[in-house]
Amino acid sequence: MENKQIKSLIDDVAKYWKYANEEDLEGITVSKKGGLTIGNFTVSSGQGGVVAIWDEQGKMVHISNAAYGLVSAIFDGYVYTLCGVMYWGHPLSYAIAKSPFGVMDAWKEADEFEDINLDDEGVSGASYNGEEVKLEVNADKFVISYGDKVIEIKRKIIDDCIFDFFYEMAANDAMNRVSKEGEKKILIDNSRIKEAVKEYAEGIIGGRDNPSFDDTVIRITQENDNSEKKIDDFSFGKIQKLINMTMKYLYSKHYDDSVIAKRFDNCDAPMDSYMMKFVFESYYYLFKEKPGYDKYKAWSGLKGKEGEYTNYQNAIASIISEKKPGINRIMFDYIYWNKAKETCGEKILKEEIKKIWGN
Repeated sequence: MENKQIKSLIDDVAKYWKYANEEDLEGITVSKKGGLTIGNFTVSSGQGGVVAIWDEQGKMVHISNAAYGLVSAIFDGYVYTLCGVMYWGHPLSYAIAKSPFGVMDAWKEADEFEDINLDDEGVSGASYNGEEVKLEVNADKFVISYGDKVIEIKRKIIDDCIFDFFYEMAANDAMNRVSKEGEKKILIDNSRIKEAVKEYAEGIIGGRDNPSFDDTVIRITQENDNSEKKIDDFSFGKIQKLINMTMKYLYSKHYDDSVIAKRFDNCDAPMDSYMMKFVFESYYYLFKEKPGYDKYKAWSGLKGKEGEYTNYQNAIASIISEKKPGINRIMFDYIYWNKAKETCGEKILKEEIKKIWGN
């Protein structure tokens, strides 16, 4: 890029960041991706910095804090910056910073940081020896390259401790009161089943193409069948509860992130006794026809997806379309579960359900 063009970018950045001047600036990296121009600007040996992005018409559309930023990339509504952190008394280390695309605040720090290890790849210091560093991001990994080096790093989509906590809660929901003594512990201790659910969750949260609920159910069934300690009656009903409750709990962590929350639109609502009755009565009241499943059938006894389970999910989608457009099925479950418990406990209070939806 010509000096005149660089000067124009610096002038734009200076409107938001006072250090964008010839006296203070020490590092400038500019790259182009998909019609966008991405610039990283640093001062004070990297201790201060921003990432700025311009559209094809040359309008700045993003600027945010990116101290120690080397190079940035955009993926699925976020700006990712490779940061090489090095200061007096601190050895060089690397991290990936993540910010929502569209921020217009040079002092807005990244929402998330993920430490990455590049030293084992023999690239320590690469950003400071004149090599051009490139960063690419996809749903599964970060790809960092310079010269003839290409390093792929698997993305950490969900913290293990957070997933384990939510997964055990979901396992309790799936097995409590409907399984033999000790089977809940067997489920929690089966690392292969847990990994199957985690990979499905990472697919949803990470924005991978079409993570398959059906394939996950099949995999969980096979893992249980092949285990030395197996659950005797690990029905589809219990498996859907395990998967869908895990996703419901994970949604609570991401519901205020518009990009990630949208990905949960592909998830199903957990099927349980209160909600089966509530959805049935709500659907019948709103559409004057039955939704195609037995409201009194035990969810734990469901043998497959086709029929009642699918009709239940479709009924929720229809109610959402009619009364609550813009939410997904998991959010529907959050909003109405307590109402379902109140109106569909020992006795179904049809008049109360009508009041919920209005005349």
